[in-house]
Order: sequence, then structure tokens, then C-alpha cells
Amino acid sequence: MMNHAMNQPLSRGTAVTALLALMLCAAGHVHALSLAPDAVDEPPPPADQREHDPYVLDIYWENDGGVLKPNGSHDRYYTNGVALSLAHRPRWAEQLAPHMPFADRFGPARTAAGYTVGQLMFTPRRIEPSELLVDDRPYAGYLYAGVYWQRANEHTFDHFQLDLGLVGPSSLADHTQDWIHDIYRAPEPQGWRHQLRDEPTIQFRVRKKWRADLASFHLADHRFDLQWIPHVGVAAGTVHRYAEAGAMLRLGGNLPDDFGPGRVRDIAAHTGDPGRGWGAYGFLRLNARLVEHNLFFAGNTWKDSHSVDHEPVVGEAQLGYAVQYRGDHWAGQFAYSQVFQSDEFKGQRDNHAYATFALSLTYWF
Repeated sequence: MMNHAMNQPLSRGTAVTALLALMLCAAGHVHALSLAPDAVDEPPPPADQREHDPYVLDIYWENDGGVLKPNGSHDRYYTNGVALSLAHRPRWAEQLAPHMPFADRFGPARTAAGYTVGQLMFTPRRIEPSELLVDDRPYAGYLYAGVYWQRANEHTFDHFQLDLGLVGPSSLADHTQDWIHDIYRAPEPQGWRHQLRDEPTIQFRVRKKWRADLASFHLADHRFDLQWIPHVGVAAGTVHRYAEAGAMLRLGGNLPDDFGPGRVRDIAAHTGDPGRGWGAYGFLRLNARLVEHNLFFAGNTWKDSHSVDHEPVVGEAQLGYAVQYRGDHWAGQFAYSQVFQSDEFKGQRDNHAYATFALSLTYWF
């Protein structure tokens, strides 16, 4: 299947070429940063000596329907994803830091750890037919739970995550979609009996980000900053195997000490803190992904199931904004964006787009 995919011409060639150029540019910038000495941060006091430590609850929702994306409502492909994340800064996360890869090169680090659960659902382009649509992507549901560890200094951020889950009817994705469609009186999907079969999954993700200040200026007594945040990442496991690279530009005032808003598959950094009072920014993120395996196209690993050939290169653009506020003992951030993707599988008839919602609530105990 992979050889067949690699022999096919890439669709949307111009967009893919532009995204690959971005990947090379980001990789060059990343290499330059890696050659420079890491910023020397003062190490934070041990967790048992700090009076107040934050606990952060993240709520992520992604959907291609009219509630989140009224400018172009669809119900197809990656049609819905939800995830919850709870992060804190425990003593064991600090104790783990010296044993992680490249710890001696990273230098003093601020650490965080967290736990996440999520559910994703995928459908073909048309959900009304009850027969198997052999030229379209399979129905699939995915339910998972994971643990992650993060470290950061002034300019660099690392995220390591391990997820255990299952794909198939036991993910309850079909029941979730039926329930939502009943509430909104939307057409009922008829093809879930053709979904991927039950199968356990294991998934590991590593993501690295860099942050650089490009410019600052004042307007009406307010300071605005422009930041450049390139990233690279890899995924290995039974669900996804890919390598990706890209970058984000964000412009705003009172920027938080993080590396951009999170998503279902890209949990936000919880190693820093937002500035006091109000802050806001707009952002543009571009990404290119080289895909070796995607379970939701390839079908079940150990059982017979419907499958289609995936595209080896997927481009993505994300445009959105974020607003945050921090008081004495709590902080909150809201982020909204829309994501536009190139084709993900052979024979895909439409480009796909979906909206993302992220709500982060922090409390210092």
C-alpha cells in the first residue's frame, strides 16, 4: 500500500511545495537555535518548597459542524474530537528531568506533568448511505487515555506523551454521534456498522518547540510583541507514525509564557505562567507532515477491515486567536481557530477544514 501511495502524484502540489519549503525553513532555524547555547534559567525551587503550585484543566473540542464552524458546516472525515487534560508540577516531574534525553544540553528546566483522555470520530464524505463506501475513508472511533511530561527553559519546550487506547465499537464514537445528531435533529449516520473493529492501541509522541521574539512596538500605550515559534515532532505506535515540522507566528499584548494554544493532538505547555491582567493575540500556524502509517486509513492491524491508501504528505494551516486573564489565584484562556488541510487519502474529493476550541483554567493552591 505504501509503495502504491508513493508512486502517485501529489494533489495540491503548490500548497504541499510551499509547506515543505516552510518545513525546511523551520528546520534551518531550529538547527541554528540548537547550535547556540541554551538560555541560562534560574532553576525553580523544588515543588515541596513552593507555597503555591498551579493545577490546569484544559478542555479541547474540534468539530467540522455548524456549532463551531458556521462558515462552512460539514459532517465528514475528521468530524469530531474532544479531550480533557489535567496538568500540574509535581516533585516527580522535576526528579525525572535529569534522566530524560539531552538533559545535560537542555540546562535548568521548568517541568510539568499531566493526564489526558479523549475521543475522536471519523466518517466518510457521505453519512446517509448504509452500504460500504469502498472509495471513501472508513468509519472509525478512537478512545484513549494518556500521560505526558513537559520541560521548558526561556526559549525551548519539550513534550513527551504516551497514550493507551482502543479503536472500534468499544470507543462509543457511534453512540456519541447518534446522540449529538438527535439533539440537533441532524441526519442520522447510517454506516457505522462498517467501522473499524475493536483493537487496542499504543501511541508515543514527542514534540519540540522553540520561541524567539521578532519585534516589539507600542500602540496607544500598549505593548505588542511578535513571536516566531517553530516546531518539530514525531509519532510512533499503532495509530500514527509520522514526522512533522512547521512554525507559528503570533502577535499580541501581554503574551503568556507558553508556546501557543493547545489542540487535541498538541497539548499546550504548562511549564510557564500567564502575565497578570488581560492579554490577547492572533496566530497563524503552518505544518507539513510526512506520514508512514495512519490506522484510520490503513484499517485494522490484526483483523480484516475496510481501508484506503493515505497521502504521504499532508499540509495544514491554522488561523485563530486567544484571549487570557490572570487574577490573584486563578487564570483562564480561551482560544479559537480554524484548521485547513490538504488531502489525506487517495481519492479524497474535498479538502477538509474544522474548527478548534480550547479552554484552559488554572488555579494556584
